[in-house]
Amino acid sequence: MGLPLAAQEAPPEPAPAQTAAEEESPVVTNAVESGDAAQAEETEPPETRPKFFLETGMQYADEGEYKEAERAYLHALEKDPEDATIRFRLSTLYLKMHRYKDAEPILKKLAEENPENARIQNNLSWLYATGGEMRNSEKALRHAREAILEDPNSPSMWNTLAEGYYVAGRYDKALRSTEHALELLRLENAGEERMQSFLSQHRKIKRAQEAFKLLEGTDEE
Repeated sequence: MGLPLAAQEAPPEPAPAQTAAEEESPVVTNAVESGDAAQAEETEPPETRPKFFLETGMQYADEGEYKEAERAYLHALEKDPEDATIRFRLSTLYLKMHRYKDAEPILKKLAEENPENARIQNNLSWLYATGGEMRNSEKALRHAREAILEDPNSPSMWNTLAEGYYVAGRYDKALRSTEHALELLRLENAGEERMQSFLSQHRKIKRAQEAFKLLEGTDEE
């Protein structure tokens, strides 16, 4: 949660501190259309192959060396501009760096190519829910719902939906969504760090809901 699949990464900080993107390797890949391409790659030195730069970028990203990670991903894209996994990883990195304007066109193009990919839809939702001047609760909710339709048992997808409702000021629905996310997380026997990230999200939404109800009561008086 604290990034990108959700995290990737969502959670309170992408990507959602862990965006769905980060729960496991992205499932978007470009299939090699012929044996010639694979054979050609095998004849190249490892340091010139897209896979080398992709894995290097992932290692830098894990270590928090975001500039170096970006450089590696861009080198990978020079070698294979259409590779969906590289583009997805780069978009997730941009979410972590809060470079939402750079992440948006990549994610939108990926969503056009892979409309049923839950991680892509989730990260687009996270972008529109948390992206500063790019915040758009309507888009955040639309993409979050698309993600849940494809992956209804993912805690991160429900946590991202909760964030969408939160920024829309619909606190009751936000609270129900984050509570469902926690329930799914407990069923997974998630680790303590991830659980605390989701609990932090729940506390934030709970405080907002209570404050809103208090203000409503004041207005009625």
